Amino acid sequence: MLHYNPAEDRQLDAKIAPYVEVLRSAGIETFESCEGGDGHAYPEPTIRFYGDRSEGYRALAVAMQNGLPVAEHVALFVIDCMNIVIGHTAFLALGWWTLPPTERRGFFRIVCLTPAYWLIMSAAAWRAIWQLYRNPHHWEKTPHPPRQAFQPGKSAPDATIFPSSSPIASRSRAA
Repeated sequence: MLHYNPAEDRQLDAKIAPYVEVLRSAGIETFESCEGGDGHAYPEPTIRFYGDRSEGYRALAVAMQNGLPVAEHVALFVIDCMNIVIGHTAFLALGWWTLPPTERRGFFRIVCLTPAYWLIMSAAAWRAIWQLYRNPHHWEKTPHPPRQAFQPGKSAPDATIFPSSSPIASRSRAA
């Protein structure tokens, strides 16, 4: 077991030493600890340890089993998750309410495909950054069929102008 050894280890802060001992007795190798507060490196008690994410979960489990004060961090994680869920729910609700009833039919199918869309958009953004680095003056354009030139005497199509808060996509299409 990895116990605190005053001959080999630096002096631990008095208030954090029992917590370090609990983690080390469970086989978690710590390398930095601080009791936190004024005059310390961290604003709250902190123990850092070697390992990857799985070791972090193990350290959390050991701390919770031994009654160490980790509840604040679990509560913060719950609040973070609630913020994500409430934020996405609000985003979807606003999208639903702004659609005309005729366009709401396929909304949830689009919602289910949104994560795939985000993934594709992220890949496109990374590709664009790479292209900007590799070939900064290249302009990729989407090919379109040629348009007929405007002929005098014929009326031009009316311009579509809406206030910025209107859902343009639903109103600019022909009925």
